[in-house]
Amino acid sequence: MPSRAICDTDPSYACGELQQLPRQCTMGFVLLVSVMYYVYVLSRPDGTPFYVGKGQKTRVHAHEKEAKRDCQCHKCRVIRKIWREGGEVQKNIVFTTNDEALAYDYERELISQYGRKSLTNRCDGGMIPTNFDADSLARKSASLKKTLSDPAIRAKRADNMRRLMSNPEKKARMMEAQKRSLNSPQSVEKRRAIAKAAANTPAEKERRRMSATKQHSNPEMKERHANAVRAAMTPEWREKQKRILQERNRNPTVRIRNQTIEENRRATLSAKATERYKDPAARANQSEHMKMVWENRRQAKAQLGINVCKHGHTMTEENRYYSDRGLPKCKTCTLNYQASYRARKKAAK
Repeated sequence: MPSRAICDTDPSYACGELQQLPRQCTMGFVLLVSVMYYVYVLSRPDGTPFYVGKGQKTRVHAHEKEAKRDCQCHKCRVIRKIWREGGEVQKNIVFTTNDEALAYDYERELISQYGRKSLTNRCDGGMIPTNFDADSLARKSASLKKTLSDPAIRAKRADNMRRLMSNPEKKARMMEAQKRSLNSPQSVEKRRAIAKAAANTPAEKERRRMSATKQHSNPEMKERHANAVRAAMTPEWREKQKRILQERNRNPTVRIRNQTIEENRRATLSAKATERYKDPAARANQSEHMKMVWENRRQAKAQLGINVCKHGHTMTEENRYYSDRGLPKCKTCTLNYQASYRARKKAAK
């Protein structure tokens, strides 16, 4: 099946007009001779894109070879349908570079621009592909299980990875591409949405509640957690956190943002409390609950020999009363405050 390869590497490329790519014919293939990496688009005869890829050398022609081998993926089925209708697959080279990371980034941007719904790509592209479809995930999982079950293949993969990571240039390039991929606004928003959706499910809430209950009911686990926190909160760590906080507070934008967040939080809590206390039953329940809480605290203080208010008055039954919110109050302190308030009002007149 004849093929056509066009690109925008020619200096005369302008206004979106695609020019012929420099080529040399060897064994019937069109070899790219002027670049190391490129991004290409496979299109239908009417110019509608159906696949975006990144490659080098003859990668752009490999998909037709897969289709001839009766591959059953969506992309190969589209290629065979074009052949049955008497058409040709258009191969458009849209970006060329000597930097592989840039090629991966351009591929991801182009897939995002076209949209996965109109393409046959199985993922979002890039050096670290993400968002695979369900069919691809199932095939990759089965293939990975089969591969990792063979010790020889596992050892070969480990050697290849060690050899790759021993090259500082390739390692830095991979890490930089991974950072760009993970820190992109789309990836951050997607991870945040997935985490939020997973955290709000009843099963996840119950799991977290049971985990917290188990952790707080196990003295050994509580002690281990407390020791880990104490070990982590070293003087150096505290000083570092203090410096970070000071740097943030020096930034007016960050300071205003934090103030806005705090104001919104307080407004939300106030609205919730106002709505809750509109119900007399809820207000009565809260009062009874607080009475019980403060009674437990009073009993705990009594066991420790602490049974006085903050001004030193003994909190006996005769000298104690409860407010509308269920908080214990000292009668002596209240009477003294009322007397001083009346005296100030009288002196002001």
